[in-house]
Amino acid sequence: MPRIISSFDRLEHISILGHVDWSLLSTDIINALTTRRLSVASLELYTVNITDIRSLNQFLKPFLGLRRLCLSNVRCKAKAYSAVKMDLPDAKPRPKELALYGGSLLRAFVNPVSPISLDRLKKLTICGLFVEDFMSLAQVIDLAPNLRVLHLGGMQKDSRWCNPKPLDFSGIEIISFNLSESDHALGQYLHPAQILVWWIQSFRSGVTLRSVTMSIQVDGTDNGLFDARLWRFFDVALCMLTSIQEVRGIIRGEKGHALRTMIQTQCKGLSERALMDVSVNAAQRKRKTI
Repeated sequence: MPRIISSFDRLEHISILGHVDWSLLSTDIINALTTRRLSVASLELYTVNITDIRSLNQFLKPFLGLRRLCLSNVRCKAKAYSAVKMDLPDAKPRPKELALYGGSLLRAFVNPVSPISLDRLKKLTICGLFVEDFMSLAQVIDLAPNLRVLHLGGMQKDSRWCNPKPLDFSGIEIISFNLSESDHALGQYLHPAQILVWWIQSFRSGVTLRSVTMSIQVDGTDNGLFDARLWRFFDVALCMLTSIQEVRGIIRGEKGHALRTMIQTQCKGLSERALMDVSVNAAQRKRKTI
């Protein structure tokens, strides 16, 4: 197998799929994957267990031409984030896109020995945020001066809400996020209105913000989203941004039409400026989300 992998010396995309324990991979396999990989522009790891951040660093180090990095359900043990003694590499991958799905590794990228540099990052996608991730998210944004696009999903995974500070969106141009009703069976614990209030507070710093897209799943009315005052605050916060060009709402669920009416009625400023578009899709069966 290592010989076969090594024969592909001009690969541009690598995906590693399956339940892989990194510590059990042979040195020959790892060497075959990492040798002469300057041509690789996109790297994806799915369901990989990493016991030490040094392992991730060593693996990613050769991919200096990397433009996109996707880590899905990649997990590091807690001790992996503790201070580790290792030499900082002279050069690191500098991707323009970073996507983290489930079991986010945000803390790894704000660590002094982060496996990548964030100075060229333009697009960040994260799905599956817990309370402790919000502080790391703020640090990632601070370390990524060229970040322009932010997509956040699965923000209701935790059972507690500690009122994290609003994010600094001063350089962000495009934002998308989703909201769902609390449903413990689906791993959605936090109240959606809490998340929306946090977004509204963060929008105030979005002096370059051009586009906001929110996806909402709503099947009832006792979820805090049918609060007229909440949507008036939403309207005021975004209308204060002179750069805003569009605000889109995509609503699914049995009460989708009722929520659309509420939003359109309360967001008068955005509607009068023809900046808001709210659509309702057919109700879908609930499914487990990341």
